[in-house]
Amino acid sequence: MSNTANTAARYAEEGYRNEQIVMTRKTLSLRGNKSHKSKPTPKGHEAFLKALESSEAIVNFEKISSGVLITGKIKHSDKYTISVTTEDGQTHVLFKHDLSEFWTEAKQPNQEEKDAQQ
Repeated sequence: MSNTANTAARYAEEGYRNEQIVMTRKTLSLRGNKSHKSKPTPKGHEAFLKALESSEAIVNFEKISSGVLITGKIKHSDKYTISVTTEDGQTHVLFKHDLSEFWTEAKQPNQEEKDAQQ
């Protein structure tokens, strides 16, 4: 007899109701099936990084270890790293723990855009 059948038989002998047996079977089947878990929605700086990645914005990164400033588009980010492609086509992998800060430059309207708004 299978483990589930043994459990069901034991519950039946002890006088448990059918609802409890069904619930136990569902619980056992859900524990073994982990394929239905979805990725959590990013929050905080993770959400900000994903938004910058999808918008292909130019981002500036300052490294703690060397003070080097790297400017480029975010190609990918995960829990520990950010991949940045610079204007010259090089891809840099930056470790988040080595970043002092990152920021984008707000687009400044040129004189023609200012005149068009007035």
